[in-house]
Amino acid sequence: MKHGILGLKMGKLNRRDQLISAYLDGLGIVVVEPASAGGPARACRFGDKSGPPGSLILRSASHADLVLGICGEDATAAEIEEACRATGADILISDTVLRDAGAEIDFLDEQMKAWNSAGGLARLNSAFKQARAAAVATHQSAPSYSDYQHSFKLKIAGLMGKNLALGRHRFDGVFALIPDASKPMKKAG
Repeated sequence: MKHGILGLKMGKLNRRDQLISAYLDGLGIVVVEPASAGGPARACRFGDKSGPPGSLILRSASHADLVLGICGEDATAAEIEEACRATGADILISDTVLRDAGAEIDFLDEQMKAWNSAGGLARLNSAFKQARAAAVATHQSAPSYSDYQHSFKLKIAGLMGKNLALGRHRFDGVFALIPDASKPMKKAG
């Protein structure tokens, strides 16, 4: 059984979907849902769903607040769309957002390979070895390199989205995210 806009199976997200979700969270994209019998018009995080029919996807929470401030709680889909046009709020298309997010994650995967080949992940690899040695020394379960690298990639994906939303280069500040080997790593997903 599938649910949500990512077409995910019920239960845990796979690693790629986790990365896409982190990227979308960083972008700050929101869904504006029209008023319905279930409640007033509202804005919610774009992620697991694209909203009921008539929902619009906007680039930022501030656009959603502005649009809903104009429309009010009883806004219909047509009123929300009109308010978007009047305010210049960007209306995004779900399929386009997901396609672009997937392309960004593909780009991240390629960049990680390039960084690793060029020695750019030496600090990450060193931090992993230290964390693994510390876990073994204290009889704790040691993370796999795949899990360790994935937790780093999740942080990068979120930062990429945030950077792009703020008009910065997608990889600004990435190497500052390399885990400190003296702190325990949280398991991803």
